Amino acid sequence: MIIENHVHLIAKAERLDQSVHSFKSYTARRLIDFLEKQKVQRLLERLHFAKKAHKTDREYQFWQEGCHAGDFQRNSDA
Repeated sequence: MIIENHVHLIAKAERLDQSVHSFKSYTARRLIDFLEKQKVQRLLERLHFAKKAHKTDREYQFWQEGCHAGDFQRNSDA
């Protein structure tokens, strides 16, 4: 579910942490490329500002670091 300022993702994977990392990496790269192509400078400046000072491997920070994974189980009584 995509909401104005965050995403809720329901996923299942053996290595969920790696899957979330891959998802965030791919989507950030694609969205930043799109913003650069469209010359959306104000948003790019905001993403540049959001980047941590110690991050030297990137120019922008699209996603917040980390994730808040939860474990959901189906109710067998339903």
